[in-house]
Amino acid sequence: MIHTPSKETLARVEVLSDLEPVVDQLMQAHESKRILWFPSELLGAAPDTDPDRHVQELRRRAAGIGLPARVAIALNTLTEEGLPHFHRLLATYLGGDTFWAKWNNLGRSRRSTSR
Repeated sequence: MIHTPSKETLARVEVLSDLEPVVDQLMQAHESKRILWFPSELLGAAPDTDPDRHVQELRRRAAGIGLPARVAIALNTLTEEGLPHFHRLLATYLGGDTFWAKWNNLGRSRRSTSR
């Protein structure tokens, strides 16, 4: 059975399509000044460090983190886990040859070249 998007979904896609020129301009401005970093660069163990000892030290350092910060971290983790689904939806409804697709894959291109 073929899924046909609802009128509401098609209207949203049309709005996103209309916003593409603005997305292009904002993306160019963002890419010209962004500096990417990853948590592992700040929290990763040095090559000669015992990984178990490193984790224990991180837990000791994080012992005083309050409940609001823990909730924020948990929410961020859930959002990150949902990103592949969001990326798939954008690709499905907006196609692969748009500025939305480029924006959608900004971080992915950096990760694939740095790992």
